[in-house]
Amino acid sequence: MCVKPNTVEYGVCVAELEAFTRQIAAGGAPAITWLYRGGCLQNLRELKGAARDYSRALERRDELTPSQLAQVYDSRGMVRRQLGDAAGAVADGQAATVGAPRQARYHAHLGMAYMQANDSASALAALGRALELDAEDEWAYLYRGQLHQQLGDHAAAIADFSSLLSVRPRYHAALILRAWSQLRQGAFEAAVADCDMVSQVAPGVEDARLYFIRGSARLRQGQPGPALGDLSRAFALQPEQTELQLWRGLAFRGLGDEAAAAGDLVAYASGHPAGAIGAIRDIADAMQAAASPDHASYLADQPVLALVEPDGSLT
Repeated sequence: MCVKPNTVEYGVCVAELEAFTRQIAAGGAPAITWLYRGGCLQNLRELKGAARDYSRALERRDELTPSQLAQVYDSRGMVRRQLGDAAGAVADGQAATVGAPRQARYHAHLGMAYMQANDSASALAALGRALELDAEDEWAYLYRGQLHQQLGDHAAAIADFSSLLSVRPRYHAALILRAWSQLRQGAFEAAVADCDMVSQVAPGVEDARLYFIRGSARLRQGQPGPALGDLSRAFALQPEQTELQLWRGLAFRGLGDEAAAAGDLVAYASGHPAGAIGAIRDIADAMQAAASPDHASYLADQPVLALVEPDGSLT
């Protein structure tokens, strides 16, 4: 987890960080103190410092119980993954699950490390094991759902996010992720419903993904007016994402404003990674998709849905 400024949890974390630092500075602090301080730093998102303290705890592993040792490996593995060290995260995750084989959360974290290492088969196995041990492990459902999305299995992703939402009904990030898979499956009404539910369970949330998904679904439903509003808001929040201009251009076109449509489509084409030919192909296919709700040959995966952590934040 991470703590947010101006909260009670933040104040407690800072006070504990000070106390553990004083113990270490006084000399003779046991290994467990390094573990605890590492946890404080990790909660504050000071990841390099956390990794350092976890490593120092491991240097005195003889002072730790088997469960504490597994906790250190699991915690350092999470930090290493967030720092981009996939191999280190996998190694630490494996050590944690060996030390505490019945800790579902450790298997979930190992699965996440395998995901980062692009080992989908091992990731699915680890996440499946986590859910065998705890059928309500939120993180395992969240990670596995996102892995299914990466593999293009949106039906399985919807099942995992639905299971997660049965455990945590107000988790807005899971609603957005499920909406994305609903969109990819052509279930436009369900995608819009999930996006609308986000506004009910998390008022004030501003997320470009939400607006993009709902705008795209509404466009496919033959509602260019509402789609234009959503896609414009998505572009305002994420202006670097030129894919949004493709779909907004189609919304302008659906409302009869060919000049505005041309402006967006030209801007999209100018930044297309495959050049003009690739842009023309995508625009033509997207036009066909927008004109026919049954046409599913093209629905771009961009903007990429960045990996969601259990607290709803993006990595």
